[in-house]
Amino acid sequence: MSKNSSALIPAALGLAVLFYVFKKANAATPDKVTEDDHPAHDDEHPVNTHPVDTHPVNTHPVDTHPVNAQAVAVSSNLLSVQAKYGVKGAKGKEDMGLVRAYQAANSLQADGKSGVDTLTSLAGYVSNLPLVMYWRKDATKRNVAAYKDAIHGIANLATGTRAAELHASADRETGQAGTA
Repeated sequence: MSKNSSALIPAALGLAVLFYVFKKANAATPDKVTEDDHPAHDDEHPVNTHPVDTHPVNTHPVDTHPVNAQAVAVSSNLLSVQAKYGVKGAKGKEDMGLVRAYQAANSLQADGKSGVDTLTSLAGYVSNLPLVMYWRKDATKRNVAAYKDAIHGIANLATGTRAAELHASADRETGQAGTA
């Protein structure tokens, strides 16, 4: 595999995650319970036994994105240890079990290390991303640039504050945790 093609792998992965996040964010959900949602009925089992909320859930234009409590917990933990110890000093002090559980739940390699794939996935749920703590041993500035491009791509699909925070998160990343 040439150097150019190996640099494309993180970019391709980022685009795949971007597509997944976009698809998940635009998934249709039913607005209310209808007669079609219930099996056949008779006089003993009326159709409308469930309360139906006829008011829209969101009447104000806001920046919406999926909420994932695990993602928020992982991000909060990583940001906290990075603030306390610095990026390099935070390695090994984060809650690797929490990171591992998030990774497993999101079909990532469950090694407990907050690397590029994990943080790219987190960008689908949180806006203020921690810095990448674990880069591949052979990572270069090109890998950092590919990661930043993936986060900027996700930010370009967002709006308002969420978009601004994701762009800022990408701009903060310089491979501080150690790249060649």
